[in-house]
Amino acid sequence: MSPDQPPSLRFKGDWGAFNLTRICGWLAWEFGRRTGRYEHTIHTGRGMADNLWALGRGEVDVSVATPAGFARMARQGLGLFTQEPIPELRALGCLPHRDALLVAMRARLGIRTMPELREAKPSLRVVLAPNDGESFMGLGAAAVLRASGLEPQEILDWGGEFIYGEDPSECLSLFTNRDADVVIQEAIMTHWWHDVAERDDLVFLSLDEDAADRLHRELAIDTVTIEPGYLRGVEQPLRAADFSGWMVVARDDLPDEVATALASILVETRDFFESQYTHLPQRFSPLTYPITPQGLAATPIPLHPAAEHYYNSLSL
Repeated sequence: MSPDQPPSLRFKGDWGAFNLTRICGWLAWEFGRRTGRYEHTIHTGRGMADNLWALGRGEVDVSVATPAGFARMARQGLGLFTQEPIPELRALGCLPHRDALLVAMRARLGIRTMPELREAKPSLRVVLAPNDGESFMGLGAAAVLRASGLEPQEILDWGGEFIYGEDPSECLSLFTNRDADVVIQEAIMTHWWHDVAERDDLVFLSLDEDAADRLHRELAIDTVTIEPGYLRGVEQPLRAADFSGWMVVARDDLPDEVATALASILVETRDFFESQYTHLPQRFSPLTYPITPQGLAATPIPLHPAAEHYYNSLSL
């Protein structure tokens, strides 16, 4: 990067008041401190497919998106990305964020498993994000149902209803205020999930092996296991779609000096970013601290070559 003419970078985060936009602000501020140029642009978005497409279309230089694993979908042209894949997508680093997409049902319905749900065919009011061609949460909810042998349309055919919310806080509020039967959402470490689970008797539906295999085979979505007791109502190991990781991504044509600088910011100033979360107990922190160089470099898609060179220079 030329010291007399450093680049002005365009970043894209989430809705504006949450973690992904905070990451953009951190990177822009540190990049400015190092180059003397502070005229960077931070675009708000949804932090999902829109952020990755913005990169692919050249609208921004750096995006942050979650879950990290969905970047594989973009590179491989799966799911939402069949018509507009982004093979040039590269990682600069992945910030630790343990999360999963949970399917929670009121215990009063007497259903404990997906097979029981398919057999009972109850009329359900289900709160979830819209599968609108952009929302990862909406795609994930539909994919989890289909992988478990249940087409979303079947719920409507049983006399059910979908109630849509944009984000986890809205969906869990709708679940409570509308006395809905089921909620499918992520952000499991937040007080929104904790409060609902403590107040209401819930059953959490686990993915079986066939469903997990189908998710991975068709959409490159991994699964994680939530331990018993993580939330009230989780009484056995719970297998769920993996929604972990805040991925910092760019295209492969991002200049090497910029990619190196951003990767080094993630590593060298990680304590600054981490300090914004350590007042929260680990159980309730969106960031799974501590941040480590090894964790930053463990990305589900290939690193930008310059970022990879930088991480390798650390002898991780």
